[in-house]
Amino acid sequence: MSPEPRSKSVYKPRKPIPPWVGPVPDTMLVEEASPYLRLPISSIYDRTAPGAADPIPHYKIGKLLRFKRADLDKWLEARNTAAPKSKSAKRAGRR
Repeated sequence: MSPEPRSKSVYKPRKPIPPWVGPVPDTMLVEEASPYLRLPISSIYDRTAPGAADPIPHYKIGKLLRFKRADLDKWLEARNTAAPKSKSAKRAGRR
């Protein structure tokens, strides 16, 4: 009898990050922060590692990471790439 052939590793695509559903808690776990930030969990771990280039504000309780919603909102706002209003648009709003 010949041994059974080994099954090849099958690539399984990652599931898309679902949109945030329900009320947003004040303190979040990594699994809750992921859909809130629209980032994969692996990216959150990368950005909370010591020496990360663009660190996400977080708290460590033992080995577990926690995130405050207010801190995440500030972090997102600081990275807002929306173009500022032009001077003419600001002047038009003064009337």
